[in-house]
Amino acid sequence: MDRNNKIVLTNEYQQEKKLNENTTKEDLDNQYIVDEHGNKFRVPYRMVKIVTFSNVKPVGEFRDQPHAARLQYRLMEKDAILKARVNFIKKTITLIYNPLEANNLKEKIDVKGIVDFLKSQNLEIDESMADDKDFDYIKDFYSYAFNPPSIREHPPYGYTHDEWQKMKAEYEKNRKKGEKEKWEKFLLWQKEYEKLHPEEKKWEDDSLINE
Repeated sequence: MDRNNKIVLTNEYQQEKKLNENTTKEDLDNQYIVDEHGNKFRVPYRMVKIVTFSNVKPVGEFRDQPHAARLQYRLMEKDAILKARVNFIKKTITLIYNPLEANNLKEKIDVKGIVDFLKSQNLEIDESMADDKDFDYIKDFYSYAFNPPSIREHPPYGYTHDEWQKMKAEYEKNRKKGEKEKWEKFLLWQKEYEKLHPEEKKWEDDSLINE
């Protein structure tokens, strides 16, 4: 069974500060403050990296789906890896990680360190074949997670994204029209009900007076 046996002797901030003695408070203040509608938030990262290993051979801890799932869990245990996706069907491993050159107080790693770890899991990985590129944590990770309505919009079942974009305006128009008609119908029913049951209307009025 996989277990995390790491014993923390100091708090997280003290550990990070020790690892990044040359990072100034001014650098962090300028780089990690997010302003949303006048509210300011601090996030731990800004520019990080995303690397994808393709055509991974099904050997070692990647020889079947259960082992691939366990490999993903082991990768996520590493503090320098923000997100891991091990896809056994597509034979790919995609990782978002905190690179050595990042200006933050978090634990860091590079592609070579990732490759060394994967090799320790008996995987055959070629470092030169890794697709490694920059990844904006605030734009592509933070905003995606905390602003889902516009980013995670999906077309209705049976329609493509392009088809949905063409019909969306008409759909919204009909939806609002339907809601308005339902409300008007309810008000009409309410008036008719009050005419048929004047005693209930009077009871409601008396209750408001007593209050």
